[in-house]
Amino acid sequence: ESKIYKNFSGALDSAFDSLDRFSKNYSSGALSHELFIARKNISNNFDFETMELIYQAFTPGSEIYSECIKTHPVLLMFEDSDIKEIENNALTKSEAENLFEKWLYNKKEEIKIAIKNKLTKYPDVKPCFLDFFLIPMSDVGNFKKSLYRSIHGIDYKP
Repeated sequence: ESKIYKNFSGALDSAFDSLDRFSKNYSSGALSHELFIARKNISNNFDFETMELIYQAFTPGSEIYSECIKTHPVLLMFEDSDIKEIENNALTKSEAENLFEKWLYNKKEEIKIAIKNKLTKYPDVKPCFLDFFLIPMSDVGNFKKSLYRSIHGIDYKP
């Protein structure tokens, strides 16, 4: 799951809404859609047996599927005004890292509580392991425009 929002709470809300929909609707139809997308990005260094094992691991009802630990990576990119201050105040990489470490220390409880509350609100998501990757930034809008330009080769025009 990947979300890019103006704030952490919006990104987290959207991620859990999406994970909940996926958890409730995971069927062979959903699997077909996921495999259709994955087919274009499958590595060429897998032999047939490995590819078959991967397919079985993603097939609901198969023995391998039931043995797998379900893990969802969740990438949340969001704007945080403190990051702009770090960018403006840090004169060296080391200084920026120290300021970011303080930022993380100050925010970690708030983030943990927000995630815990979402797990209570979305019980169908709870059986899965969630690996969160948080990327706070000073300006999400500029990042989105750069990403659009990189993907499409042209500037974004609203």
